[in-house]
Amino acid sequence: MPSLPSAESIRRLDRVVMAGSPCGPKEQNRFNYRRLVAETGTPVQLVDCQGQRTRLMTVRGMPPYGKVPMSIQMVLLPVFVQVGLTFALLIGMVLARRRTLVAGETKIRDIALGEPNWPKGATQIANCYRNQFELPVLFYVLIALALPLRHADLFIVLMSWVFVVTRFAHAGVFVSSNDLGRRSTVWLASVLVLLAMWIYFALKMLLLI
Repeated sequence: MPSLPSAESIRRLDRVVMAGSPCGPKEQNRFNYRRLVAETGTPVQLVDCQGQRTRLMTVRGMPPYGKVPMSIQMVLLPVFVQVGLTFALLIGMVLARRRTLVAGETKIRDIALGEPNWPKGATQIANCYRNQFELPVLFYVLIALALPLRHADLFIVLMSWVFVVTRFAHAGVFVSSNDLGRRSTVWLASVLVLLAMWIYFALKMLLLI
């Protein structure tokens, strides 16, 4: 394991080398990078000639602690999964309501004005679907802010997956047993995860971490 540079060596960047390759045609120089290299291992930024991608690296080729670069795909994948859950519940709600109408359990005149006259199963799925537009909205907003501001790091991605898992667990309880105790516990877990993500993001924006 490489030794960490001393504090004094980090403060003094005596020799800085600008290295890189010239930018030519895009198809020939797609992965050319301009590199600002510091001998102490201080984090530096690598930017391609087309200005299309950036990543944090150090002289030793390892990303600095707490700043592991995340690709757009890695950041958005949990968002896509959460959106998929929402659409799955929407489709389930439509099918459940259609089934009750076909079976004659519910008459169109009983729900034409939005009255809550659906059977228990269809109501559970509908309530769970509507719930996806409450807490998850704050999750979408966080990712929408963190991604363009380049603060969607490893912590954000990992916590995003934890949040999505809690949302799936919450939906599973909601549409099955609908046990209020279990449902509330899972919901509280998702709230705490999202709160931690927002606090972390706010501290990064305020340059405190």
